[in-house]
Amino acid sequence: MERIIDEAPITAVTVHRQGATVTRRVAVPADDGWPGAVAVVGLPLAIRAPTVRVRVAAVQGEGRVIAGDARLGVYARPPAETVEPPAAADLRAAERAVTRLEQRVAQVDAELALVERAAIEPRPEPQPGKAPPPSPMGARLALVGFVDALAEARHAERAGLEAELAEAREALADARDRALRASSAEEIDGGAISARIDVPLEVEGGPTGATLELSYFVPGARWVPAWQVRLAGDGSAATIEMRAHVIQSSGEDWSGVALRLSTAEPLRFSSLPELKSIRIGKAQAAPPTTRGFRPPPTGARALFGDFDRARHRLRPRAPGAAALPAPADAALPGLPEWDPPVAVGTAFGGAAFDDSMDLEGEALMESAAAPPPPMMARAAPAPRGAPPPAPRSPMRKRSRSSGGPPKGGGGLGGPPEAVRAAVLFAGLRLPPPDSADRGRLAPEDRAARWREALTADGRRLRVDPVLTAEAAEREARAAAGVPVPAGTTPVGSHAFDYAWTAASPVDVPGDGGWHSVPLGERELPCALRYVTVPREAPHVFRLATLHNPGRAPLLPGPAELYVDGAYVLSTTLVHVPGGGRFELGLGVEQAIRCARNTHYEEARSDARVVAMAELRHRISIELHNGLGRPADVEVRERVPQPAEGAEVVIEELHVEPLWEGYDQTERGQPILGGRRWRVSVPPGGTEALKATYVAKIYAANELVGGNRREA
Repeated sequence: MERIIDEAPITAVTVHRQGATVTRRVAVPADDGWPGAVAVVGLPLAIRAPTVRVRVAAVQGEGRVIAGDARLGVYARPPAETVEPPAAADLRAAERAVTRLEQRVAQVDAELALVERAAIEPRPEPQPGKAPPPSPMGARLALVGFVDALAEARHAERAGLEAELAEAREALADARDRALRASSAEEIDGGAISARIDVPLEVEGGPTGATLELSYFVPGARWVPAWQVRLAGDGSAATIEMRAHVIQSSGEDWSGVALRLSTAEPLRFSSLPELKSIRIGKAQAAPPTTRGFRPPPTGARALFGDFDRARHRLRPRAPGAAALPAPADAALPGLPEWDPPVAVGTAFGGAAFDDSMDLEGEALMESAAAPPPPMMARAAPAPRGAPPPAPRSPMRKRSRSSGGPPKGGGGLGGPPEAVRAAVLFAGLRLPPPDSADRGRLAPEDRAARWREALTADGRRLRVDPVLTAEAAEREARAAAGVPVPAGTTPVGSHAFDYAWTAASPVDVPGDGGWHSVPLGERELPCALRYVTVPREAPHVFRLATLHNPGRAPLLPGPAELYVDGAYVLSTTLVHVPGGGRFELGLGVEQAIRCARNTHYEEARSDARVVAMAELRHRISIELHNGLGRPADVEVRERVPQPAEGAEVVIEELHVEPLWEGYDQTERGQPILGGRRWRVSVPPGGTEALKATYVAKIYAANELVGGNRREA
């Protein structure tokens, strides 16, 4: 007994870099008997068949429930109303009634025309000089009365006929409408077709109910990250909120689901590395590479010996007809002459392969979790003494001379059916024993299976289900071509994959548009500092140094900055690994002022044999802190550096307080001669910074661009 379930709410969705894994909860009550299987219907057609998974999440009662292999199929929604079509005799009777009444009305109209044309002759004109001839007044009045009565009767009859004709036409229209609606209800269009998943169930102990968890992968989903950073004005606290822009056109809406966002590619083909042992001693030959291949069994056709004997006995042979040749690989003595041998080779699922096989990338991705390839049919026996042929890997490219795979129906998404069926064991079927391909696994004709399933209740198909599924696949994949929102960065590959879980259920419509959803927020350790480069501008900039305490990275994306609840600016967050630190600029701090003054003088040295010119530069910087708290300020300066081979000497004479070297490598733009002070300015206080350096050149020379280096 199979139970149809059309209410399986979506509970969780994991959106990957491309595509999404959808999880549904299926409640199976046992109030009216435990079903042998359940069919979950109303699913999107873009489901990838190899990714369907089912497990028993909970059981009500003391029994045990075992879920078998789930199988993907198609389902046609029943019509909204059941219309009983009119009988053919009734429809023909209604048509004849309308025709008869129309003819009668036409006849009455013709009679009225004749009556109206009946004219009463006028009284003849008298001859001149004579009296008028007598006029039969009684006859004339009798004729007028007869014509009027006849016309009145015809009009009354026509009015009755028109009423009957209107009722007959209404009855005919109703019959035709019921026939049309009944015919439409018996036809299946593309909008009524959806996917279904059949799950066989076995029960031990008689449970009172169970809950199944069903998951599958659908294409047509993407996400990009976005951030909101909120800081306290004094830098004592910081909160970062992750938001995501999600798009999906899978064919269903996600309402109130637990959303997870992942950077992984679940259908990417990957294999575990083989660790080689390290031994001390003589070198040994490398072991042969292990391949996912099993040689075909021998003597498979001998398994059909009893069937052939029984079939041979039951099948009558015409008198004088020659006996059919025995199979080429008949191993049993006395095997009757029967079917001619079928030429088979190292084929798998009816398709031959050679050494140049190289499956498509998408087929490899779907076969990552597939079981070992099926056993291949036995080839013709090799000559005695010949070396055994090397097994060919099924995952190779088909040559032009080899036979192509049988053309079956398309699939619900994924690579071409012929390639996918060749690497997925679940898509293979064993032909009947009277088939020429008996004993060999061959891809099933899914198109034929879908049509048979859809038309099992007697309805007719108006569309091809395979083309409908392919159209749904294309529509789902259309989301991959939608441009990302302005300022966002597509999720790329990383050394490790991570997943983020939304703090509360979210809604993501399947309309193929971008939707912003919140994921959650967390507090970050924060330190506020100030940076100024007075050589370039007198402004003092605020910088917040944040620490990512989690293991998951912060992905690149736009970030909105808020300080004390007020919006400050928008910036771009770079990739921050787990445990890493990053800085965010918060704009200019108006409460801290910076003033820079320079003094230049040129002196000539006469005490040496060779006269030298000393170009002295004095720099004085004054910081004033107008904040109500101490401010850690970093002041960046730069001392000119001589070019390679230049006859220039740069000496730092006096620096107060001492500075340190700064090469600006963290910005990706290293510089020479960089220096910086790190000072703490008390609230309402002032800090003075001084530096003096001298450039020594020959007195007869001059620096390119002028001897004065500070303006």
